[in-house]
Amino acid sequence: MKKLLLASVAALALSAMPAAADTSKIFGNASAKVLTPEMNKKVVGKGYYADYYGYYGYVYSYYANYYAYYGYVYANANYYYNAYYYSYYATQYLYNAYYYQYYNS
Repeated sequence: MKKLLLASVAALALSAMPAAADTSKIFGNASAKVLTPEMNKKVVGKGYYADYYGYYGYVYSYYANYYAYYGYVYANANYYYNAYYYSYYATQYLYNAYYYQYYNS
């Protein structure tokens, strides 16, 4: 059980470093691309729904990192579950922001 917990901690810690690589293969075939400031300028102002989902996607991402950190500090599975919950919704919201950015601008 401790090995699984340590592996989970390592995976969460490594997934929080976006500068480590341009894409992240943590969620299977899904990938995340780190945006540069120039690329961010293209995203801003692409519509209400893109801004809405993007904002809440980053809020949920913050909470996922928060709970993952305290799950590590307190070695508590409930924090890790909350981290998983919030990371799932962050993924969904950021995907919706991506969709609305291109298709409903």
